Amino acid sequence: MTVPTIETDIELRIRQAAMKVFLEKGHSATSMKAIADEAGIKRTLLHYYFRNKEKLYDVVFSQVMRQVNERTSAINRSGLPIGERIEAFIDDYFEGSAEGDHCEAFFLHEYNQNPEHMKQALSRDGFFSAVAEFIEALDAAHARGELGYNARQLFLDILSLCMFPFSGQRMVADTLGLSETEYAALLLERKTHVKKLLRNGLRG
Repeated sequence: MTVPTIETDIELRIRQAAMKVFLEKGHSATSMKAIADEAGIKRTLLHYYFRNKEKLYDVVFSQVMRQVNERTSAINRSGLPIGERIEAFIDDYFEGSAEGDHCEAFFLHEYNQNPEHMKQALSRDGFFSAVAEFIEALDAAHARGELGYNARQLFLDILSLCMFPFSGQRMVADTLGLSETEYAALLLERKTHVKKLLRNGLRG
């Protein structure tokens, strides 16, 4: 067992602080000072570990996407029937988003602000290839007659039904007059609802 060193402990604090600040403010509005303050360290120490904001942003972003892609790839390789694979994807999406892993509003904002940079980052970190593999499995299931409609339409359905409740949660909660706790409970119900909805519609 490796005993954590002071260096790795500090680096972990920096990454956690950077994630929090980037999510709250976005890349352009985040400063190294804000990250250093959140981590409780001096700016000089922050610059010792990460020379600039862009380097730190790429490290944090890649870490999040790597975790997401590893789980998606595991589902792709599971060998489960396509209906169960879709439900596993939904389970993973809701659980990851509830923990803040997917950070929908952040990704949408960053993609709109700097689409080429985000496209390159997502490509580099394997996001597009993981999605392509999932859609390929949907295409194969459609060819076998297991799905009643186009794989890309189904993927859009899955993404829309899963993503919007998280990316638009403040607006939706206010619209429905729900507290944060009440909305969290609604999201727990929603995962089951989405799986049931898609299960009933798989045959088109």
